[in-house]
Order: sequence, then structure tokens, then C-alpha cells
Amino acid sequence: MSDKQEKSFDIRIVSKNLRRGTVSKQDYEKFLKSLPDDSGNYQEIQTTQEKGPSSPPEDL
Repeated sequence: MSDKQEKSFDIRIVSKNLRRGTVSKQDYEKFLKSLPDDSGNYQEIQTTQEKGPSSPPEDL
């Protein structure tokens, strides 16, 4: 699949492409089935949020 074709299926614009008919539903489903299953390829991490300079003062 070419880079241009792959960009047509980008999650941010695929809905628009489907409505316009530049991508068919069958082609999109075929693309989704061709993606590898990476569901087990993750690592849990812990995050914390620090107060930044835009945070309001605590006494308000």
C-alpha cells in the first residue's frame, strides 16, 4: 500500500473520505483487517500531574 493510500485511511480524515466516496467502506474494512494485532505490545506507566504556572492560586 502506498503512503498516499495509507493516508486516506488516517483516523482523522477517514470519515470525510468515506462520505466523499474517495474511500470505499470495503477498502477501509480491508485496510483495518490488514493491520497487525499489537494489543499485547504495551507497557503500563505511572504518571503524575504537576501544577504549572497557569494554575490558579490555591486560596481562591
